Amino acid sequence: MGFTSRSVNLSWAPSLSSHGSPISHYIIHTRSQVIETFPTSSQVPLDPSPFSPVGEEGEWDVQNALVTLTNATSSQVIGLLPYTVYSFRVVAINSLGPSTPSRESYYMVTLREGTIFT
Repeated sequence: MGFTSRSVNLSWAPSLSSHGSPISHYIIHTRSQVIETFPTSSQVPLDPSPFSPVGEEGEWDVQNALVTLTNATSSQVIGLLPYTVYSFRVVAINSLGPSTPSRESYYMVTLREGTIFT
């Protein structure tokens, strides 16, 4: 998985079974969480239990899903936000309909974008 501040290149294994109907294309769902500025040591709570792991409670963005044009098992996702945590999952589509979503990807963080001072 290669990535920049605003894009990521994804690849995945093809479905083990397409139930006799070839895969026509895939749908990629995203889940994200913007990273807040890390607090100073005096602001870090002693009991971290009220904080959930990044993104695990977030909703999958299925309304803005990326639809691939072919059955290729790789795609570039563009239009991401800098310094944001993302996870992805894939749904295969064939004449029988959509598959169940894949396991989600590992979380990744897009790169920061900085201001260039001259």
